[in-house]
Amino acid sequence: MDLKAGRELVRFAAIGIESAVRRAFSADDAGRFLSQSLGEIPGAPAKIAQLMGMRSFKEIPSPPPMNINEVKTIISKECPELSENLEEISAWAKTASLGQTHQARLKSGEIVAIKIQYPEVVATISAQVDAIFGVAGFSPARKYDFDVGSTRIFLRQKLLEETDYRMEQQNQLIFHNRYRGSAIVIPSTFEQFSTSKILTQTWEESISLASFSASSSVDQKNTVAGLFTAWLLDSMFGLGVMHSDLNPSNYGFRLSDDGIKLVVYDFGTVTSLPSKYSANFYHWIEATRREDEESVKLALSSLGFSSSKLQPISKKLLPLSRAIFKPIFQQEFWMADQWCLQDALDEILGQDKWWFRTAGPPWFMYLMRSIQGWHHALLAMGVGVDFQKIWAPWQEQLRFLAVAYPLVSSASFSGPLATVSPSHALVAKSLKVRVKEGDETIVELSLPAGALTDLEDLLPESVKVRCEHDGIRLDLIRQKALDSGSVPQELFLAENGPRSYEVWLE
Repeated sequence: MDLKAGRELVRFAAIGIESAVRRAFSADDAGRFLSQSLGEIPGAPAKIAQLMGMRSFKEIPSPPPMNINEVKTIISKECPELSENLEEISAWAKTASLGQTHQARLKSGEIVAIKIQYPEVVATISAQVDAIFGVAGFSPARKYDFDVGSTRIFLRQKLLEETDYRMEQQNQLIFHNRYRGSAIVIPSTFEQFSTSKILTQTWEESISLASFSASSSVDQKNTVAGLFTAWLLDSMFGLGVMHSDLNPSNYGFRLSDDGIKLVVYDFGTVTSLPSKYSANFYHWIEATRREDEESVKLALSSLGFSSSKLQPISKKLLPLSRAIFKPIFQQEFWMADQWCLQDALDEILGQDKWWFRTAGPPWFMYLMRSIQGWHHALLAMGVGVDFQKIWAPWQEQLRFLAVAYPLVSSASFSGPLATVSPSHALVAKSLKVRVKEGDETIVELSLPAGALTDLEDLLPESVKVRCEHDGIRLDLIRQKALDSGSVPQELFLAENGPRSYEVWLE
């Protein structure tokens, strides 16, 4: 851990100690202090505060806003073309974990939303993630072989992706094109007025979840619940990309002459779900319906869960799966307050819930964030949905997809971000090594798969040192790949300064 990460760790530890002291007198006061303290720190801490706020149904804090003069300076420096075409911009800002959004008017007369990234947030994210995982080293997960190294790299990469507004613009365009003209409203973006740190998009009015819940009728809430649920399933299984930051500030509702609209914002974090993973979810659901314990374990393994970590709780995976898929299996109208995954984990697994939590691949956390955001909205409105009616068309479609992607006992890849062949049950023919500097590929090697036995010798010493620092055990990675029968799979992704090194079997 470097000096900057060490400072962040001390900062987080101080907040934790103060929270613990307050908890001795008042749990509510301690919770407010912890949430507020983390929420005021841009970056990863503010993300954590958002999750805490959703779980407790309390106000979600955010960092203090930059003043308008600083905002104008950033716009002038980062996007002169936008600055030249800007007629006016509001002093008021909606703040979030990585940046803030202002309403503005262009000289053309268009009303837009301009999202500006906080200065220095990119430079501090890596240190924050290292510090958070330093704290995680003292959590209960440490007893359950938590894969700190690869999880830290994944989360750091995802947060850094979120700071690239060009990538967010591309994500948003995928959703905008999919739902154009429907009851799902996705703002369109202005490429010429956007950069990696500024995103300009159409201003789309909506009312908040809290306002809608307080002022709308039961029929309107039921309509929204069905709309939100249908959109979640369509993005998951139809589009194959899920919005993974559905906190209440990232969506709203619009009552229009042609019905209620769901307006969705902020596409900095998304999770891809290729067809074979949709098929594996269906296999998991159907194995649960058949009460087939072995197929449940196989489906989880095919989704990237660690089979060895699931072994201690193997007899509990079937009742846990029933709890997870309760909305699908329940025949009558389903109310949101009838389903709580946290309670199910505690009741079925007890402290062994950490085996399940640490067994899952890092990307699975982001998928669960999507589901948590949807569930939070339904709970806040106090309504439910006819889940069977909304699920039925997808059940039929996924049944055919599952035929194309049957369960295979040798599946052991890491998740949707892995580079794998569709014929992943076959033995890999090549060991691939790619070295990139920024976006430019400077080395790309294709070696016989047998070169896997010499994995460590393929990498520079500096990369091996970095792997050791990040807790990446190259010897264990090599052995795991050999034990799997050398099926196509991603082995690891490491960063060393501006360079990245990716190794996979194909």
